[in-house]
Amino acid sequence: VDNVQQLSEARIDVETNSRGYIARVEVPLKSLGLSVQPGVNYRADFGATYGDVEGTETNLRSYWSNNSTGLVDDIPGEIMLSPVLWGEVTFRKLGDPAAEE
Repeated sequence: VDNVQQLSEARIDVETNSRGYIARVEVPLKSLGLSVQPGVNYRADFGATYGDVEGTETNLRSYWSNNSTGLVDDIPGEIMLSPVLWGEVTFRKLGDPAAEE
């Protein structure tokens, strides 16, 4: 990882319920320096970290595809990229009926 920065144009909405939560995240791809083609498969992963009550310590890391994310106190290990453990994502244009699948 060669760059970590806060993206002011990102939008995050979290809805909690009795079963957990739903996070809706919108990040303009240009903010990430990505140019993708609709219908093409890409390798990616998404995750969240869960902290203590004070918000000072990470207690859990959980990712969509990479289940080998148990490290919470080893910064070099936590930041290592493992593309072999990522899943496939496909981008579609908004309004494309296939995007609703």
